[in-house]
Amino acid sequence: NAVQLRGEATSGQSSVEMVELSNSGVDELDVTGWCIAYATSTSTSFSSKGCLVSSDEWLHYFLPSGGSLQFITAEYAALHPEVLGAFTMTSGLSNTSGQLKILDGNKAVIDHVGWGLGSFAETSPVIVTSSTVGFKREAMLDTDNNASNFTVQTSTLTLQPSMAVEVSDVCHNLDGLQIQPPEDTSLDTDGNCNPIVIDLCS
Repeated sequence: NAVQLRGEATSGQSSVEMVELSNSGVDELDVTGWCIAYATSTSTSFSSKGCLVSSDEWLHYFLPSGGSLQFITAEYAALHPEVLGAFTMTSGLSNTSGQLKILDGNKAVIDHVGWGLGSFAETSPVIVTSSTVGFKREAMLDTDNNASNFTVQTSTLTLQPSMAVEVSDVCHNLDGLQIQPPEDTSLDTDGNCNPIVIDLCS
């Protein structure tokens, strides 16, 4: 995981923000509906900054093992057009203190990071200074201590290529994700997979 709080310039780049999520597990993750939510340093009221949702209700997002994806603001995208495949987020992260939570599709907390003295965090917050541009998790280390798991950065963070994979559920009437009709079923025009009926008396 990585968070960029502002651009490198001392003025005019306060909204150049980015949040990167990485999958350190051995299995791919269905991250459909996951959101990043922000709060001020000691607040318990979080607001969504971006979510992995689509206008197509049957579209799922998967993150492969070792893969990463990014949420970026419009200001970040304008400054870094080379970053492709990122998801959008709204700006407003404080440079000095704050909190971010990763929430799954059921709003359960997947991860939590705080920065700045006094901020709520996992054990201790990341300590930032006036020269801090962002912070990055070291070697996927997660011991539930933000201060020791993240290293502050004073220049624009280097991103991994976005590896989120879009997969469409082709069988709208069946539980679970179906990337193709199961054996002995056929797909109708409404997106339903129905058993193939064989007329034995024809």
